[in-house]
Amino acid sequence: MRTEIMIDGIKNVHFIKKLKEHIETKHDKLAVKGMGESYTYRQLDLIAGAIGEELLKKGAEKGSLIAIIHERHVNVILAAIGCWKARMAYFYIDTNMPEYQKQQRLKDAKCEFVIDQPWIEAVKDKVLSGYVPGELPMGDLDDLAWILYTSGSSGKAKGVYLKHSSIAVHMNIANVFGVTENDRQSMMASFSFMSGLLEGFPILYKGGTLIMIPNEYRRDIKKLEEFCREEKVTVSFVPSHYAEKIVSEQYDIPDQRILFTGGEPVHYLKKMPFDIFCVYGSSECGGPVTCCKIDYESESYPIGKPIPMIKIYLLKENSMELVTSPEEIGEICISGMQVCDGYLNRTDLNEKKFFDNPFTDDVHYKKLYRTGDLGKWDQNGDIYYFGRSDLMCKIKSFRIEVGTVEAEMAKYPGIIRCVVKPFMDAKGEKELHGFYYSDAEINEDGLRDFLRNSLIHYMVPAHFHRLKEIQVTDNGKVDRNSIKLEGYTED
Repeated sequence: MRTEIMIDGIKNVHFIKKLKEHIETKHDKLAVKGMGESYTYRQLDLIAGAIGEELLKKGAEKGSLIAIIHERHVNVILAAIGCWKARMAYFYIDTNMPEYQKQQRLKDAKCEFVIDQPWIEAVKDKVLSGYVPGELPMGDLDDLAWILYTSGSSGKAKGVYLKHSSIAVHMNIANVFGVTENDRQSMMASFSFMSGLLEGFPILYKGGTLIMIPNEYRRDIKKLEEFCREEKVTVSFVPSHYAEKIVSEQYDIPDQRILFTGGEPVHYLKKMPFDIFCVYGSSECGGPVTCCKIDYESESYPIGKPIPMIKIYLLKENSMELVTSPEEIGEICISGMQVCDGYLNRTDLNEKKFFDNPFTDDVHYKKLYRTGDLGKWDQNGDIYYFGRSDLMCKIKSFRIEVGTVEAEMAKYPGIIRCVVKPFMDAKGEKELHGFYYSDAEINEDGLRDFLRNSLIHYMVPAHFHRLKEIQVTDNGKVDRNSIKLEGYTED
């Protein structure tokens, strides 16, 4: 039974084994709080153990995949850990998800076991009435832990296949950033996204306290500020546009020690009384793979350097050849134990995205994942993000990397968020359009001149459009599909 693994001198421990250690030393400490409920480490362990026990009684067994259908709630944490204690894996379906998507995922996962809110509540009531479940056998790092469904850029849901070895390495993110057992970490994310793992589990791995943010506060930044202040939150993760507001408006969260941000590029942050880390990650790796500590003001920032136990390579287009020039853009490729074993039931896609790593013989870095994201090294070993390779377009036979244009446009003073897309007019002429959101009017001639100083002429958008807002998805990424242009068709 393998419950620990050493990588580059760092010990990584199975989540359930680490949790057992906390039960022995912190049994009365608050583990999880949210939605009017709170549970100590002892209560969390008992409820999760009972959930695992009841799943076995339902006929599930080691390796079974359990669908947790529930609204965003502390129950999901309890149920997920219950699955892990019984050596089962889970995937999450939000009750607010359209019915056809629910059925799609249940069919894709060939799921035979489903648990929901009434089922979980019944198990909780049993434990809180005095029932003590038996001890379940310890799991193995090679066990499947989680299927994360991600639509990615294609829009078609893909089930990312993550083992406990990946989860264990990801849990060490807490050590990398200095999170301790004394911290109180807020959770803003949905369990549907990678950030749900980043926010929900590493703090428990460290023996700290998880505070779930009420659903009604997640889209109101002033209420969020008030909540974090009242709950004495010390660690939090927010989307990039929230981080920019927190810094620019000097929000008062006196206990804040660490602020994580990511999802989209950030701009005009600065040194604050707390540490700010901009992280870049991938669902296929279960969490962050690079980070940049932000303690200076700038119009843009790199996504940083690889975190421990991760190797990053920049490869030339459609090849396994490394980028050698600091000025050359390449595809960001990730290697390490965090990399998943592939997509569920997607052999065709696995062959295109996952490879044996030809650049090292180290068994801990044998897998290589091609992200489809573009990046460039700088002289300090930091990586700058340049958008998606699948967002390239051709206009008048010129090949344009849309991400590069967006990165330059975002540097212009006053622009808060921007998107660049090609559109075709009624005559069939295709042109590049730049959309931006700003608090004040932008001098578009000045913007055009600014872009001409850094971009080749054919990369400068022919038209600019100021928008009242640029929508973002629940995980903080710009919703490109929401941007339409009347009288034009998308390329």
